[in-house]
Amino acid sequence: MSPKLTAKQRIELIERALKGEPVAKICREAGISRVLFYRWIKRYKEEGKEGLKPKPFGRPSKVKPRKKSPKPYRQLTPDQKLEMLEKVIVEGEPVAKVCEEYGISRTLFYRLKKRYEKAASEEKLEALEPKIPVVIRWARQTPEKYEQAVLSIVSKHPEYGIRRIVTGLPKVAGSPVVGHHGVQNILRRHDLSIYEQRVAWAEAQVTPVTRAISTALGQVWRFFRIKPEFRSRIIRTAGAFALSAFAVIVVFGLGGYAARSLAPVPGASSIGMFFASLALLMGSIFFA
Repeated sequence: MSPKLTAKQRIELIERALKGEPVAKICREAGISRVLFYRWIKRYKEEGKEGLKPKPFGRPSKVKPRKKSPKPYRQLTPDQKLEMLEKVIVEGEPVAKVCEEYGISRTLFYRLKKRYEKAASEEKLEALEPKIPVVIRWARQTPEKYEQAVLSIVSKHPEYGIRRIVTGLPKVAGSPVVGHHGVQNILRRHDLSIYEQRVAWAEAQVTPVTRAISTALGQVWRFFRIKPEFRSRIIRTAGAFALSAFAVIVVFGLGGYAARSLAPVPGASSIGMFFASLALLMGSIFFA
């Protein structure tokens, strides 16, 4: 692409500006921008006429030297890892040299060395096996207490579907603590997505202790479902029977104690009977 003005024409324009002619007028007549014109003046002052010669279009790109590609890491077998570690630990070879020879980083080497030193002597090779990360709990997984609430409903009502389980969950600000998708994930993690699986799991949760507790709670619930008048009559009858039984026990107990106290006893036992009577009296006062 040829320049719009030659070096001679540029010099003429610059000389006109240096004599005091307005730059705006010069640029308007030449059809150039003032930014470009001031750039020419700067080059003219710094380099002279040589600086106004047209320069090739574009700027030569600076070619950066290509970085040397790192040596690719090797996938070592447990035997090779053990051999590599023993070269450093047993034979005393430099770590940098061994790592370069086996094509691994020193970070990986020290990680393997730590596992090697922690393992027992007969488990060294097994400790160098590739480790697969085990995820115990995901970051956005349902909290444990909410998951237990879902499982509690399933154990009591295995026939419930996801919608009914969500309805039975505790609510916070009017919304269930776990939504439909969360309940579905919990059931899938515990292999409870199918009705038959939930029934079998619920039956497995029932132990003799839980069965006895459930039976007792069921009887209590049945008692409180009785009509209030009949329930009050039962409570009064049971209370009168318990009070009568207690009175009979107290009367016969005091009678036996009095008979035992009045019976002749050796002199050494009278002190014991006194303290026993005193303890019984204080206990009775405390019980009353």
